[in-house]
Amino acid sequence: MRGQYPDPGQVGVNNGVHFSGGEPFRNFDLLLELTDMAHRLEIPTTFVETNGYWAMSDTTTRQKLRRLKDAGLDGILISANPFILEHVPF
Repeated sequence: MRGQYPDPGQVGVNNGVHFSGGEPFRNFDLLLELTDMAHRLEIPTTFVETNGYWAMSDTTTRQKLRRLKDAGLDGILISANPFILEHVPF
């Protein structure tokens, strides 16, 4: 797999692996396992897309994000629906 990606180390939606669809954090253990697997296979630019519903506690949020980073996650994309965003407190 090495050498197939034009910009290794750059996080983007067009390179590497993008975990999304539904909500990847609904099964955090699987997300963590897939992140580690992609890292071991040297697949660059691994990132996850989430709406952040699961981030209810600062402590838990930091722990999960740290575990993913340690497993090789390069980035995170926070998605927001513009049609309901005005009704969600910051």
